[in-house]
Amino acid sequence: MNGERRCPQCGVTNRPEARFCERCGGSIPDAAQAPPLRSSGTSPQPRRRFNRRYAVYVVVGIIVIALIASVPWLWPRPDFTSQITGYFISDNYKIVTPFQHTTLNGADAYVGSASFVGNKSHATILENIQVFPKSSETDAQSLEQTLSHQFESQGFVEMSSTPGISWSGVSNDSTVGLAVVLANNSPTGAPAVLVLQTALPPLTTPVTTTTVASAQVQSAQSV
Repeated sequence: MNGERRCPQCGVTNRPEARFCERCGGSIPDAAQAPPLRSSGTSPQPRRRFNRRYAVYVVVGIIVIALIASVPWLWPRPDFTSQITGYFISDNYKIVTPFQHTTLNGADAYVGSASFVGNKSHATILENIQVFPKSSETDAQSLEQTLSHQFESQGFVEMSSTPGISWSGVSNDSTVGLAVVLANNSPTGAPAVLVLQTALPPLTTPVTTTTVASAQVQSAQSV
């Protein structure tokens, strides 16, 4: 019917002359003043636009995290200088060159030197020391094997070897080389590889080079 007036409150159609809704009693304004009718359903939500800038930030963040995870030298490196220094302070060892945290052949390492006094020979020996912290015993054993091959390539002749545990050898100039896996007694709290190089002095007692090397292995494993 023409002229019918719809209630803006409840939506019921009323007579053209009605000023109040016959159903809810609400006021019915003139058509010129009537507000838009409210839908009985849920009002449509504004459509969200795709934020390209946010997507770019997410992608860049993922790339940065992936790079950090794949490049170990970007990680913060723990410093075990004080622990390793304390490890070599004993009745037999005295620190000569303080340990420095560095990188050797791409691996995290601590380098220093100490004087070692043999229990039987009583000879004072200067040892150049390298400690390589590793994340697992498998990694430490792999590095010990690599280092033993390096000693042999430098002309050291093997004297004793237990694959994955220790290797010792001697060069033509009586320099002893030693690589030992430190598992349960590592100063870093995790597996590590200890490397020693020692130029043997003239001995005052009849002790062979092999005996001295063997004593060094036992000392290194029990410091």
